[in-house]
Amino acid sequence: MKLYFPHNHYDVQYRRQVFPLLKAFIKEKDFTDAERILVYGVSNQDFLIVDTLDASDVVILPMSWNYYVRTKKIFLAYELIDKAEQAGKLVWSINNGDFGIKLPYFKNLVVFRQSGYVSNNQLGHTGFPSIINDYVKKNKIEDTFLNSKYSIQPIVGFCGLANGSILNSAKDKLKQVLRNLRYELGYSAIEPQRVLSTNYLRASLLKRLESNKAVNPLFIKRKQYRAGITKNKEVHKTTIEF
Repeated sequence: MKLYFPHNHYDVQYRRQVFPLLKAFIKEKDFTDAERILVYGVSNQDFLIVDTLDASDVVILPMSWNYYVRTKKIFLAYELIDKAEQAGKLVWSINNGDFGIKLPYFKNLVVFRQSGYVSNNQLGHTGFPSIINDYVKKNKIEDTFLNSKYSIQPIVGFCGLANGSILNSAKDKLKQVLRNLRYELGYSAIEPQRVLSTNYLRASLLKRLESNKAVNPLFIKRKQYRAGITKNKEVHKTTIEF
């Protein structure tokens, strides 16, 4: 497949906002295809980056919609979509994170996203999971972590943020109300969402599982995301526990 993207859109300071597939191809000059296959699982044989829009099968918006809005460069995205439409080309793009960016409809645009509501019936939008490294495979510890014995009683595991505090729930809901209000007043492009504390909901569901004798719950509940760890996360004991 032949892919085109405008190189001048790429911002190295916002590497995390790059369209996932392009991360394998926007690399240093000495980055080999063997390294690309090892790290990203794709090769130059799978995707060919071409220099012109007309020569491509698909056009890619290099940065996320979150980036274009945050840096006030959304006009660049609209210009590329318009050029692609005139050339009869499809554009792939991504909406990152828990809060999606509200977008107008473009008939030649696909928006991959990690958030949103199916009930909104947004044409061209499709679900897309967060891409993370397989920690077990990366550290070659399959024998340690995957050597589980069969048990008749199902084991349900969980490690993550689950705060059952009523006060915390009220704070989460207030934050969402304020986010929605900013959108309605035209100060934000973040899509409005249902007023709900996902932390409280998660904690409530885990509590119900814990009371069900049909399963063996093995839970580690955190009061903060990643237990509040912000540095050296990959080697911290909380990552091993996860």
